[in-house]
Amino acid sequence: MHLLLIEDDQAYQLAMATHLRQLDGVQEVWVAEDGELGLELLASRSVDLVLLDLMLPGLGGLATCRCITANTALPVLILTSQDDSQWV
Repeated sequence: MHLLLIEDDQAYQLAMATHLRQLDGVQEVWVAEDGELGLELLASRSVDLVLLDLMLPGLGGLATCRCITANTALPVLILTSQDDSQWV
């Protein structure tokens, strides 16, 4: 499985990527710190699943998700630390 993690918090990014790389079946984890870079990586890599932070600088998580799902049937798992019912 090839994963794309789009996450701007470097500490969380490192912890998640390290953990994901240790899972059985995960062959590659690519990391992007913003939506624009995430979309660039997605265009140039064969990705099976996107793990997407909701709160990103620049192109936000929801806009990034819309771009991904408009062009692919790729599953996107949205992650957030926001404690706000507007996202539910």
